[in-house]
Order: sequence, then C-alpha cells, then structure tokens
Amino acid sequence: AKWKALTASLGRKQILASLPNESSVCIHGHFLAQKYRVLHKHEFKFVTWMRDPVDRLMSHYQFWLRDYNPATAGPLHTRVIDEEWDFERFAFSHEMRNVYARFLWRMPLNNFAFVGIFERLEEDTQRFALQFLQAEIEMPKLNQSQGQVIVDRPLAQRIRRWHAEDQKLYDEALAFKH
Repeated sequence: AKWKALTASLGRKQILASLPNESSVCIHGHFLAQKYRVLHKHEFKFVTWMRDPVDRLMSHYQFWLRDYNPATAGPLHTRVIDEEWDFERFAFSHEMRNVYARFLWRMPLNNFAFVGIFERLEEDTQRFALQFLQAEIEMPKLNQSQGQVIVDRPLAQRIRRWHAEDQKLYDEALAFKH
C-alpha cells in the first residue's frame, strides 16, 4: 500500500489532471495521505482528525462487530468476525497496529492545515467550519456506539505501548497549533 501511494504521488500531472476545475475540491476518505502529498506545495490544504488510540481501537472494534456485511467486508473484517476475536486480540493484532502511523506515513502533521481531535469534536468541528467554510454548522449525531468495551488502566497502558507510534502522533496532534 505504501508503494502504491508513493508511486501515485509521483504521478503529479495525473493527480492534478484528475481534479475537477472547480474552485473548491474535497478529497476525503481513508487513504494514505502520501498519495496526495504532491498537492501540498499547491493551493491544496490537508486536514485530518485523530482520536485517542485506545478509544479509536474500541470504536473501530465495536463498529466492525455491529456493521458486518459479508458481501462488502474486507478480508480482515471477515476474519475478525469469523474467528470471533475479542477486543484484546483485535487491539494487539499486527494488522491493527499503529494505524495512524501507516495512514500518515511520510506525511508530518505540520503539512496539515487542520488537525481535529475527536475528543473535542464539537469545538473542533466549529473551528473547521469557520476556517474552511466560513460558517457555523450543527453537528449531526451519527454512528454512535450502543455498548462499550471495558478497558482497565493496565490494559490501556499496554495498548498505548503496543501502538506507541500512534500514541506519539496523537500526542503531537493534541499540541498542534494550526
């Protein structure tokens, strides 16, 4: 995936040519930021949202449990369901380790015009809306968890050590001042 993102970023002309000719363009989703890094030197602005790594893992796990569709689920999602992984197995799997670090590979946070923090969702959403939309918006309440995985302090500390790169990025995001 990293190689694909890197080679895609090298195809600068193709990326620029593929964008609409409108004044506002938003490319969003879950992809390696490196893919569009060439656009950083142009007028494009990068935005990301981050969440406490333990909370992000809990949310991801709960979402996969309640929103499983075998027709559309990826191989790892299917494996988690078929093999009935518990949260601890999910959190300490190599496949889920340091997800932020993988998505932000070779893309430092100082390349981002905005870094939102999920724990400050309403405040940061308003800050985002004012900065990029020049408007205030009402926050919809979507995709809210029904249950909660219980993570005691020792388990949370072990998870933070296992996901040390993500923890470092999250701590950096908390101090981000753009």
